[in-house]
This record gives sequence, structure tokens and C-alpha cells, in this order.
Amino acid sequence: MWKIRNVVREYVTLIRVKIVLTLVISFYVSQSFGTIPDAETQLFYMRTHASNILQQIKKTPTFLAKKPEYTISPTPPSSGFTFGLPKLPNVTSSPTASLPVYPTQGVLPTQTNIQPTSPPQEQIPTAIPQATNTAIPTQPLPPAVTCPSTSTESYDSLSIEGSPTANANNHGDINLRLRGYTQIDEAKELQSFSQNYDSKRPQLKTFFSPAKGPDFYQTYRVYNWNFSANTRGSIIENPPVTLIGLRANPGESVVVPAAGYTIGSGKQVLVLYADSTRITLKYTREDNVVYGYTIHIEDFCTDPNLVSLYNEKHAAGRGSLPALSSGEKIGVARTGELKIVIRDTGSFMDPRMRDWW
Repeated sequence: MWKIRNVVREYVTLIRVKIVLTLVISFYVSQSFGTIPDAETQLFYMRTHASNILQQIKKTPTFLAKKPEYTISPTPPSSGFTFGLPKLPNVTSSPTASLPVYPTQGVLPTQTNIQPTSPPQEQIPTAIPQATNTAIPTQPLPPAVTCPSTSTESYDSLSIEGSPTANANNHGDINLRLRGYTQIDEAKELQSFSQNYDSKRPQLKTFFSPAKGPDFYQTYRVYNWNFSANTRGSIIENPPVTLIGLRANPGESVVVPAAGYTIGSGKQVLVLYADSTRITLKYTREDNVVYGYTIHIEDFCTDPNLVSLYNEKHAAGRGSLPALSSGEKIGVARTGELKIVIRDTGSFMDPRMRDWW
């Protein structure tokens, strides 16, 4: 009896396992095909498995040695589910939906020839306008005066110290016309940087009598000089301005700028060079610009008597040169602009520096 009881227990356990497997298989099928059997269908399969197992038990107690044979009812209850592939529901498209129509193989759809719109072309001027030189003032200068050919002024001379400069009229440090200068666009106002602090330095405001403030009209740069080849060099770029144009009245008197130095006999400067439109003044008695201050004045009317005295002394070997006092007249302004250069021990200085004024 105990053997039969154990066999029955094994059968019951196996039935339970089969039921669980049936549920798992049903769930897997439903997940694979998207259809879940209802409760009646699931109960049908469980009963079928149980019936088959009981039939095997009745036939022989040795069923464990045989492979059980299972049969499935060919016609399960009508539930919309068939064992195998589920029946797919009929899908009806929405009346508003439309699928794209593709051309048959080998036939390309007709393509509309769309001409791309070209981006607007940049209008290129036929002639590039030339850059305007802003350094050139829009207000014209007053008409130039004719330089006088005679004068009532008289001048003295002093002997030089040291050796005279050979061929001084063609020397780049003596005659500024050889170097030349070019107009630039720099600030036409006083600059606060200091290049030289000397309480006896020349005061450029005393070019006129009475003295005038720094009324700058134009800025320029002087060229370098190649002494070995005796030719003009590149532009001097440091300092930024090496020649300044002061506003003047045509025909206005121009005098020797005052300084705290004297060269003897009440004189303050020597004339190292003079022609009808320029002059070079030196605040020492050497016939060169190596030491002391030098001033060049350009584009003005030099007094004809002063020019005559300079030519005489130059022709005589330059042992002595014209000597002038502070405030002594040296000529008159030719135009509305008086161009001046200030140098210290040969170096070109920026005449806009406050120290000069």
C-alpha cells in the first residue's frame, strides 16, 4: 500500500508541474503572438493534460519507464485562439490616412526642374576710391605772400668754436632741405610725455612777438640721412612727430625763440644755414648739431640781409657765422603755416611736448 501511495503522490506532483508548464507555455504563446487565451480555454488544456495522465496511470504502474504520449483536442472551444499562429485581427486604415505612392521599378518619377535662386551678388565698384588723407585740413591756408627782396635789418657775427663743417650747404644735418619731410596724421595738440627736462630749453611759443600758444596746423615726419652715401634715408618714426606746422599770419614777423643759454656778446644762437625760405639756428658756438639745441625753420621768408651775411661768411670758410639775440627778427611768415623742427644733441624731438611750450 505504501508503494501505491507514493506513486499516487508522484503523479499528483507531476500533474501540478504540468499545469504550471501549461500556464507558462500559454503565456509565452500569448506574448509571442499578441493574443491571451481566456480562462475557459486555459481550463480546457489543463483538463486535457490531466485526463491523459490518468489514462496512463490506469494502463500500467510502470508508466515511468515509458515516455508519456499526449494528445490535444483538435477542436478547442471557440475563443478566437488557435494553437500555433494566432489569427491576426483585420486592420482597417483610417479614411483620412494616405500612403505614399512609389513608382514601379525602373521608372523614375518626373522631377520638376527647379532653378535655384542665386544669392544677391555683391556690388563691386568699378573704381576703388582713394583713401582720403585726413591729415590734409579742409580749411585752406590764406594766400602766401611774396618774400621781400630788401630789408632794413642789420646783423652781427661771432667766431665759431671748433672746426667748421666742410661743404655745410650739402650736409644733411645742416640743410634740412636735403632730408625732406612728409605729412602725417597725428594729434595736433600738446603731448604730456617728457623727452627732455631742462629749465633753459628753447620756448617755441616765442617764435612770434607777442608770444603765441601751441596752435598746431599740421604734423610731419622728417627723413633720416645716410651720411656714408650722403643720401636721404627712411622716415624717422620715433618720435611720432618730428616737424610741426604752426598757424601763422602771412607776412607776420618771426623771431629767435628765447632760451636760457648765451653764446657770448649778448647773442643766443649761430646761423648754421640760411637761404630764402629756410634757416638753421644753433644754441652753441660749434658749427655742427652734435651738442646743444638746434632749430630748423622751413617754408618762410628769411630776411634777405641775413641771407646775404650768411653767404658771405660761408664763402669765407665759416670761421665766423651770423649771431642773433633772443627775440631778434629773422624773417616773416610766407604762408599761414610756419614749419619748425627742434633737435637736442642731433636727435629729432617731438615739438608737441609740453616742455617746449
